[in-house]
Amino acid sequence: MASGPSRRASIAVCGPVAGSPVAAGVDGAGAGADGRALLDRFLDDLPAHLAPGGRAVMTHNGFLDLDLSRSIVEQSGLSLRIAQTVLVCISSEKLALMTRDILFAEEGRSIYRYGSYAFGEMHIVEIGSPEALG
Repeated sequence: MASGPSRRASIAVCGPVAGSPVAAGVDGAGAGADGRALLDRFLDDLPAHLAPGGRAVMTHNGFLDLDLSRSIVEQSGLSLRIAQTVLVCISSEKLALMTRDILFAEEGRSIYRYGSYAFGEMHIVEIGSPEALG
């Protein structure tokens, strides 16, 4: 994002800002215990960096409460819509770091196992004013 309070972007593209919910005592690259620390900061700060009529495009893990993200952006007058959902492979190393609560709650909902492989839903979302998103 553009730095400084006077610079605003008409489009912001962001890769994975969200981590995975990780077990206690594990460094989750700043994602926090619920995986939302970086995501929530990005969403909270987005309105200050987005030009009027601008939009953000980002990835959002399916198991990180999309409704909460929608609620956060709506509090600032923005909207969030899913542009596309894809399945991405979740490595065994990443699965080993995830909390049991998330794995239990999301198995068959946003995390799917096929034999020895695991996949998770990844949403491509757009955030902007309701008019900008159409």
